[in-house]
Amino acid sequence: MHTCRKQLKVLLYNYPLARPELDLPFNEPYLDQVQAAIGDWHDNELAIALLLTTADTPNSKETLKGLKKQATVLKRQLTRLTRNFREQASPPAVI
Repeated sequence: MHTCRKQLKVLLYNYPLARPELDLPFNEPYLDQVQAAIGDWHDNELAIALLLTTADTPNSKETLKGLKKQATVLKRQLTRLTRNFREQASPPAVI
């Protein structure tokens, strides 16, 4: 998933330069939302992994519980956001 985010960021960063040569418009704000959501999810996953390697203390257990709960919320949000990805990533057709 993190690789997808990196690819989206490269696309968004380079699109203004390549736009005149491409015949491929897309919904930039939507793709930026997706890459940000993936970033939030990834950061949370890294925090969980790091916390699992720390000492087994009551504080770390509570923090881990909260991070795992947040992971569920973030995954649900990301799943909802990327439903019908292709349609959402493409701009509406001009009539």
